[in-house]
Amino acid sequence: MKQQSMKLILSGIFVVVFSGLEKILIFMAYQGQGVRTNTILKDLTPSEIWRIPHFTFALGLLILACGIIPMMSRIGFIRTQIELIRMRNEEFDKRHNHHNQEDNA
Repeated sequence: MKQQSMKLILSGIFVVVFSGLEKILIFMAYQGQGVRTNTILKDLTPSEIWRIPHFTFALGLLILACGIIPMMSRIGFIRTQIELIRMRNEEFDKRHNHHNQEDNA
């Protein structure tokens, strides 16, 4: 389960970075036309092409969330188990110390 979550997290990061690369490639395609601002770039680029990096970014965030959520829920489960173990150890120590005190008396 942990490996699958890590794979999803790394895939999500890769897709988010890829969306940034797509925007850079779009900017590079219009570089020779004197594009200096984002507004001019958006005006020159067809909306369908401009949506691709946005869609890729959203998909990357979704994949990233799908990897993080199971890990976070797993951390809560582990925390609960650690607390239960700590309580059992305290009970054992109380019983063990109580028996040692009776033996010493």
